[in-house]
Amino acid sequence: MGTGTWYCSKFGVYLRPGCKLCPGDCQPYSDLNLLTRLLGVGSKLHRCSECGKRFLTKTRLNRHALIHSGEKPHQCSVCGKCFLRPDDLRRHMTIHTGEKTKHVCHPCGKTFTLLRHLKIHQRVHTGEKPYHCSKCPESFAHLLEYRKHRQTHRKEKPYHCDDCGKMFSHFRTLKVHRLIHTGENLHHCSYCGKGFTIRGNLNTHLLTHTKEKPGEKPHQCSVCGKCFSRSDDMKRHLTIHTGYCEQLLLLFFSIWHRLLQDRI
Repeated sequence: MGTGTWYCSKFGVYLRPGCKLCPGDCQPYSDLNLLTRLLGVGSKLHRCSECGKRFLTKTRLNRHALIHSGEKPHQCSVCGKCFLRPDDLRRHMTIHTGEKTKHVCHPCGKTFTLLRHLKIHQRVHTGEKPYHCSKCPESFAHLLEYRKHRQTHRKEKPYHCDDCGKMFSHFRTLKVHRLIHTGENLHHCSYCGKGFTIRGNLNTHLLTHTKEKPGEKPHQCSVCGKCFSRSDDMKRHLTIHTGYCEQLLLLFFSIWHRLLQDRI
């Protein structure tokens, strides 16, 4: 294995240093087999029409397309079960033959049942890091590490409000927040024309129109019978009763405890 190839972030392929496709400020990579597949600027990448992923050869594109079509071309000659990938079929065949195919890593001697697991393991020796973060220069050898890293960017809040300084993770959230300062109402009631900044407030307002009786209060207190138009108002009201009951209960146990002390 050589050490003279580079990962081209612009084209998503592996090239030798000084290629004419890009300036060459890319990540190093060591698999020269991929380099031999790309012979100069005239080579064309094969793009998947479903997801946009690009491949060096038409064969790889066709094999990838099976994921979208759901086709499973590799069939077991014993039981007829079909599989998407040939290595899945080979692994299944061990059920019938009783054999366990082992793929050996030559640098360290470690063995794997599946070829794709061996290829993932070989990144330890080759230094390959195919998962590149689009928000920072970090690269990762394993998908799980890459996904874990992406979470660190989601916690960032790069968008701030110029009026109050509040920070937001997403620009669309900032846009909604800024309506508080501008006073702009995006959501209007189709019955009376009243405007609201937040759709949830509009939905609450619509209840005053859509109920059978205007101003109906369907949420009733089970203690005193008082009615409310919103459930959270009723729950807030209930604390009047529950707070009183709790104090009464504490008073009862206090008196009961004193009576026991007097008897002793």
